[in-house]
Amino acid sequence: MTGEDKALQERILDDERAVQELLEGADRTDDPVLWDLLLQVRELRTVDIPAPSPRLRALLAEPEAAGAIRVAPATPLKKTQMVFTMLAVAASFGIASAR
Repeated sequence: MTGEDKALQERILDDERAVQELLEGADRTDDPVLWDLLLQVRELRTVDIPAPSPRLRALLAEPEAAGAIRVAPATPLKKTQMVFTMLAVAASFGIASAR
């Protein structure tokens, strides 16, 4: 068995396991038509991941050198803003339930 055959066999087993888990989660393990359909959909995925372009490779290696802009993480809500939001939501529930 060559390396390609082994990889194909592992991919088929992986597909079957994924479909089995999906069907078990939906309590539909006894539906052969759905089983075949999901396997066909699973086979549509791309096996070979394309190599990144030279620009993307440069960006991944050194973001600053490639001219990437860093975005600062969002600041969390201040405690007072959170309390105000909670009070506003509670008040709207109270108004809605009073009607």
